[in-house]
Amino acid sequence: MTDSIDRRTFLGAAGALAALATLGLDAEAMAAEGLGFADPKPFSFNDLVSRAEQLSKQAYVPPPRPSPEITSQLNYDYHGQIRFRTELALWKDGPSQFPVTFFHLGQFFQKRVLIHVVDKNEAREIL
Repeated sequence: MTDSIDRRTFLGAAGALAALATLGLDAEAMAAEGLGFADPKPFSFNDLVSRAEQLSKQAYVPPPRPSPEITSQLNYDYHGQIRFRTELALWKDGPSQFPVTFFHLGQFFQKRVLIHVVDKNEAREIL
């Protein structure tokens, strides 16, 4: 298994992220309801393409991972007992009919994934 991402996957994700920007999400309202967000940062599709070009010219550096001694303790049974508070789900009240919930790191999910919401040409990381 490799940690690298191919160009097709990256461009597909970039396109999906750009499409999310058109949904008119209200990050401020979502933050007030319980989801935590980092400070907003400017976002544009052109910036995303530029960043992809920069990264394509550099050697891949894997993101930091939590200690396997810790994540391995969260086995299948323990992981199954962790419940996401659905009242905090992203888009619990729209615009999608499918709210987004999140998984805790554990034995089978050992890589952290940064997720951002794009709204009005700003990106905010979900904390």
